[in-house]
Amino acid sequence: MRKQIAAANWKMNCTLEQANDLLDNLIKENISLRPDREVVIAAPFPYLMLVKEKLKDQPGYTVAAKNCYSQP
Repeated sequence: MRKQIAAANWKMNCTLEQANDLLDNLIKENISLRPDREVVIAAPFPYLMLVKEKLKDQPGYTVAAKNCYSQP
């Protein structure tokens, strides 16, 4: 069976405070993932360390690096 992946691509939609609150709320939900499921959070570069630190003890959660810029 293939692994099911839910990915969240934040683009440039959160301030640092909003990102911190979003992660805190996600962790509070205490979602238990089955082994065949994974959550990937693709945050903008300035928030990578925050996301990595917050999710380090959350099994099934992965941090993805991305790049984005407000211009085409």
